[in-house]
Amino acid sequence: MPAVAGRGTRRRSMSEINMVPFIDVMLVLLIIFMVTAPLITTGVVDLPTVGKSTQRPAKVVEVVVGADERLRIRVDASEPVPLPLRELAARVRAEQGGNADVPVVISADRN
Repeated sequence: MPAVAGRGTRRRSMSEINMVPFIDVMLVLLIIFMVTAPLITTGVVDLPTVGKSTQRPAKVVEVVVGADERLRIRVDASEPVPLPLRELAARVRAEQGGNADVPVVISADRN
């Protein structure tokens, strides 16, 4: 009997993709992101403050980067002297005079 009953019915293959589970998962993810997004806070960076020095160094070498991106070197609050990048390290060492305790300050234009 079963051979006779199964003769006329054929099983058709499904040619479509069921999108409902995919949409359900996407909506759940969207809700999760919408709920958690306001909870995320940006971290505030607390930079240390610089206190006043009790003693001023005898010699200060200052490298000044201008708004035009040109380099200048200033020694002991003198007028800044322009110099190319390739000469910067040698000039700073020469101004330090072999004394590594001479501070080198880098000043740059805010723009």
